[in-house]
Amino acid sequence: MKIHPSALKHGVTAEDAEQAAEWALWIEPLDDGPPVRELRLGFDTRARLLETVVLVFDGGEALAIHASLPASSIGICCPDALRRSGGIR
Repeated sequence: MKIHPSALKHGVTAEDAEQAAEWALWIEPLDDGPPVRELRLGFDTRARLLETVVLVFDGGEALAIHASLPASSIGICCPDALRRSGGIR
């Protein structure tokens, strides 16, 4: 996975952005692309939950374009979304 400089503007390191995006616990397509934009939630190297936006190209290559700590509202919407996807029970 490549990390675009725009993914680092919220103070997240490239290593943390890659860890959270590559090992995401929840992935939600944001549009049909191409490239497909995906919202991904995963943990970084310090066990912080990060939200990332990743472009997935036809050849399978991925580019993270956004990485940040989730907005405060994510605590309200995320558990239901995770339950629907089978991530938590």
